[in-house]
Amino acid sequence: MNKYPALLGSFLLTVGCFYLSYSTRGLSNASTPVVNNPYVSVQDGHFELQGKPFYVAGTNNYYLNYQYNYAIKDVLQKAKAMGLNVIRMWGFLDGANQGITVIQPTLGVFQPAGYVKMDYALALAKSYGIKIILTLVNNWDQFGGMDQYVHWVLGSNGQHDAFYTNPQIIKAYENAIAHIINHRNSITGVLYRNDPTIFSWELANEPEDASDPTGKTITAWAAKISAFIHHLDPHHMIDLGDEGWFSASDPQNSANPGTWGQQKGVDWDAVLHLPYISFGTYHLYPDQWKATNAWGNLWIAAHIKAARAAGKPALLEEFGIRNQKEQPSVYRQWIHTVYQNHGAGEMFWMLSGDLQPKQPYPNYDGYGVYYPSPTATVLREGAVLIRSLEQPHA
Repeated sequence: MNKYPALLGSFLLTVGCFYLSYSTRGLSNASTPVVNNPYVSVQDGHFELQGKPFYVAGTNNYYLNYQYNYAIKDVLQKAKAMGLNVIRMWGFLDGANQGITVIQPTLGVFQPAGYVKMDYALALAKSYGIKIILTLVNNWDQFGGMDQYVHWVLGSNGQHDAFYTNPQIIKAYENAIAHIINHRNSITGVLYRNDPTIFSWELANEPEDASDPTGKTITAWAAKISAFIHHLDPHHMIDLGDEGWFSASDPQNSANPGTWGQQKGVDWDAVLHLPYISFGTYHLYPDQWKATNAWGNLWIAAHIKAARAAGKPALLEEFGIRNQKEQPSVYRQWIHTVYQNHGAGEMFWMLSGDLQPKQPYPNYDGYGVYYPSPTATVLREGAVLIRSLEQPHA
């Protein structure tokens, strides 16, 4: 869901300141473990790192690519203290007049200064042993989004869903992707495509296409973009970054929070079966979807079951409720459900920290988690539980 309030925009103004050989990692999910592979990969339907099982206990944070160094370091330090091993962050900053230094101020123009904070976050994450999911575009307007590309190419009257089908827009997006994949980190000197700190390339944050409820358009788009990325970078995993909607033709669609879930233009199972999509993602927001917190357990189990049938991992990539008093008990139950079903892992939305000493980042969307806190304690315990799946069991 779009979790960013308009208030975020005003706050931003105040802080403004060649090819490699093909591999089959994105195609096959059953092969001999590669002990010396420094990249997280999929083996036998599960994540693996250097020949050992890897389960995700993570979080999200949308400001790691533009905030003060202090703020970036604070989040990463707290993530480490909580036992987290993956953070999902934005790998895009598109469009001018955002009050921050962006990556792509105008179509096809990329400025090195826009990468500085992302470079810092990746370098720091490496030092803490934390992996990073880099999302490449937003379905929503914040920090540019799909609509920015549409407006650049088609003007202000262009329609959102043209992002998935217009050849010029697709080419522009592929150009931006190629730029970030081939970017050299100004701190480490490592090309992003060669950086094992990156967990996966994510095609979009919560893509939707109301003009084609069948999901065929997004599936075709995901097939094209994921193949493009794999051609440039066969090392890293690739995921869609969707919320997990089951289409009307999917036997699992009864797991959706409502029939409206079939109208979002995503066919989760079809996307999961694409050759270059490494794993499935799903999000969980009962309070926004008019569902119960208990229903969340069914949503989790349904995705893990469907992914297991496809031979790929299913990652609960975002979850949250706004009721802070209920967060500890609800989050504990959801994480336990992931654990019981041997899901690939869980990532809460979102870990916030201090912008400066004793100046917490505002909880704009109501889902912010601060460490220490009762909710953070449950999430830290949850990380231990999930990562215990990495250990051999009799």
